[in-house]
Amino acid sequence: MRILYFTRALPDPLYERFLNEGYALNNPSNQNFHSRLIASLRLGADVECVTVLPQNIGSKDIVRYPGWHYLLPRGILLPFANQLPNLNIGNFDVLLFDTLAAKLGQAAVSLAKKRGKKAIGIVTDNPKNIAKAPFYFQIAVKELWKAASAAIAVCPALCLPGKPSFLLQGIVREEEASPYRDKGPYLYFAGALSERFGLPSLIEDYLKADLAWPLLVAGHASAFVTPNEKVVALGQLSERENASYEAGASLLLNPRPLNEELDRESIPSKMFEYLASGRPVVSTKHPYFFSRFQDSIDFLDGSSFLPYFLSHRDKDGGLKDLKKNKAREIVVNEYGISAWSKKLLHFLAETIAASN
Repeated sequence: MRILYFTRALPDPLYERFLNEGYALNNPSNQNFHSRLIASLRLGADVECVTVLPQNIGSKDIVRYPGWHYLLPRGILLPFANQLPNLNIGNFDVLLFDTLAAKLGQAAVSLAKKRGKKAIGIVTDNPKNIAKAPFYFQIAVKELWKAASAAIAVCPALCLPGKPSFLLQGIVREEEASPYRDKGPYLYFAGALSERFGLPSLIEDYLKADLAWPLLVAGHASAFVTPNEKVVALGQLSERENASYEAGASLLLNPRPLNEELDRESIPSKMFEYLASGRPVVSTKHPYFFSRFQDSIDFLDGSSFLPYFLSHRDKDGGLKDLKKNKAREIVVNEYGISAWSKKLLHFLAETIAASN
């Protein structure tokens, strides 16, 4: 099977390099999800990827990787559809595209239609849940949902009505990361640095508890400023760096406030990473994880971490009696790159056959 995959994810080495050089990049959760999905598909299929380079990249900075085609950032004179003929894309059996990459998705759907192939949308979120997403963007994404022949979706609420849908709640790498050990015991949070996802409240609760262990925060898209020397802002990390910090953490934190609509339409991908790390996890009660992993996650009664911090604080300002995370084997076996591969390819084969 030959798959053409439209995404804003970059080859992992290129993403890490551009990140270190300070380029504005696709957010890490999107990069990691699509990178892992591509790796899963490549275990049993030939996958060619079409992606978009960051702004201000010179030709000397472009490194070619097998199976990847690069588009230049879109402008009035460089719409994606006009660039596609230059890529010399050969035959393919099915096309996959990220529905949140609206302009790229439009070019993908147009190409699939010209070639008489199915275009399958990868649906990871409802655009209305994305902070500051303009209304025209939301409309464009919904139009892509309509144009898709089928869907790969992260939760039932995002499956496309009346169309074949494959449910892929999360995907993790099977390899164990080398733990980061330079800072001694520490708390760790990785994700969107915004009020909506609970970071300011987490920091406030942490400071009130007066813990001796530092709080390390990694993430993107925020004007977050370190309010205290014990709160360390790491900035945006690569997947490899993030996995190392997760593997070395004394406690992993998920402060996303309870929100029935948001929880129905999205799943915090970092929770699968947290569980796969084998390190202790404390979280608000997202319904999916609360239903499956109560034996491996310490769930808060509400959204505040303060009662938890105070009840587990030892005399030296550290934390004691942390619940053991026993979910690594389950998560790798059910949500690992290898675990999804045959199931995904079977779904694609059925979808292709249904179109003939």
